[in-house]
Amino acid sequence: QKNISSEQAESEVEKQKNISSEQAESEVEKQKNISSEQAESEVEKQKNISSEQAESEVEKQKNTNSEQHKSINHNTLISITEELEQKNEENSSRTDKRDNNWNEEDLLKAWKNFAEKLKRQQQTNLYNIFSRYLPKKSDNTILIEIVNLSQKAAIKEIQAEFLIFAKNELANDFINLIIEISQSHKTKNMLHTKQEKYKHIVEKNKNIQLLQEKLDLSIT
Repeated sequence: QKNISSEQAESEVEKQKNISSEQAESEVEKQKNISSEQAESEVEKQKNISSEQAESEVEKQKNTNSEQHKSINHNTLISITEELEQKNEENSSRTDKRDNNWNEEDLLKAWKNFAEKLKRQQQTNLYNIFSRYLPKKSDNTILIEIVNLSQKAAIKEIQAEFLIFAKNELANDFINLIIEISQSHKTKNMLHTKQEKYKHIVEKNKNIQLLQEKLDLSIT
């Protein structure tokens, strides 16, 4: 009985060992399979996420490009529209400008009227200049010749006012004004010394030199 019981006990122990070993191996294999499946699932999940992100990025880029293209087309259309409007305004402006034919008689009348306006405003110096010097016509240009820089500066001060007045009087918006200093007065203004002045006088009248030599006059 003792021997039988001992054998049975050993057999039971061996059996339990085998069962535990098999269970352990089964558990390990199960864990391996689970880990492998989880790893594969994670990889597949990452692939799907990356694929979706890539598709999303491509779609986003398409939408961005489409919006930019629309924006460019819109801006181009606005630019073209503005350019056409500007050209229309310029053409309209040219059409609206007055271009009446006028002559020197009309000019002198307008010049005199402006001089009277200066007189009423008690601008005596300018009134005297406009009364003393008369302008000439050259196409749509008014030419006025004066004798010194101070007179030129005085006219320059009221040039804009005069041009507005003249354009309205003559119904022509293309009129401009040129102010010149007389060449003879330019030469006179440049003669600083007595010798220069004497030389200039002799060039105009040779008899002056003969008289100077005959009378033995000294030019100093």
